[in-house]
Amino acid sequence: MTSPANTENTAIVLKEVNNAIATITMNSPSNRNALSLIMIETLITTFTEVNDDPTIKAVILKGSDPIFCAGHDLREVNKNQQDEAFTQHLFARCSTLMQLIVHLRQPVIAQVQGVATAAGIQLV
Repeated sequence: MTSPANTENTAIVLKEVNNAIATITMNSPSNRNALSLIMIETLITTFTEVNDDPTIKAVILKGSDPIFCAGHDLREVNKNQQDEAFTQHLFARCSTLMQLIVHLRQPVIAQVQGVATAAGIQLV
């Protein structure tokens, strides 16, 4: 079963559960699966759902081709560089995501295909 983690036409994060293993796929190949605010928020929601599901025993995190994750979405960061509140919120939410993954009830395995850079390496 594959389900989108948001309501956009093309889900930015996909979640598939098979044999007690959840596969979470960052699905934004056009920006190299960059950690935009919407990507971070959607990953937080998806990992929280997984954490709350006692039937899930392990998690695989991967990126859609061509790479795993390019780190923060620099276009978004640059566009909002004058908005200090946005920047603080973005990095605080990213920190929340990273801590959620570390403290998840299930073990998380990164299926790294291609490149992982900057904050994308933190996901590994």
